[in-house]
Amino acid sequence: MEKVGRKPKIEIYKATGFLGVCKGFEWRWRLKAKNGEIVASGEAYKRKYDAIRAVRRFQKIATDAAIVHLSSPERHGVSICV
Repeated sequence: MEKVGRKPKIEIYKATGFLGVCKGFEWRWRLKAKNGEIVASGEAYKRKYDAIRAVRRFQKIATDAAIVHLSSPERHGVSICV
């Protein structure tokens, strides 16, 4: 059940692997929509500070990004599931 007043949020978290905490790269971020669905995520970073910097870059870039319609997805590395 969706709670009234929920907002999209960016979470920064320590990634865990199959056997516990990941070695080397630990910090990740993800953007969650109001309904809790993950709609974007970033790569792993060794330091939390670097993950926060990546989030700030994402926020700036996303606001300036243009929407581009690809005419042939296969030519742009996009696979199509049927």
